[in-house]
Amino acid sequence: ARRLQTRAAQVWRFTVDFAVPFTNNPAEQPQRMVKLQMKIGGCWRSVRTAARYCLIRSYLGTARNHGIHPLDALRDALAGNPWMPPQNA
Repeated sequence: ARRLQTRAAQVWRFTVDFAVPFTNNPAEQPQRMVKLQMKIGGCWRSVRTAARYCLIRSYLGTARNHGIHPLDALRDALAGNPWMPPQNA
C-alpha cells in the first residue's frame, strides 16, 4: 500500500495520458505462447531450442505489430529477403 501511495501518479497515469494503456497485457501476450508450449511439451529440450523459438516468435510479433502478415514475413525471410523494422533515429 505504501508503494502505491508513493507512486500514485504513475499508477493512475492512464487516466490523464491516453497514450498509456490501461493494462500491460500487450507486453505479456508474447510470453503466453512460450508458457503454453512449455505446458504442452513439459519442458524445452535445450536452452538453444528455446532461444530459437523465442527469436522467431519475437520476429513474427514485431512484424505483426507493423502491419506485416506473419506468413508474408516468414516467406520473405526464407526467400532471403527478411523484413526489418524501421530504424528509429
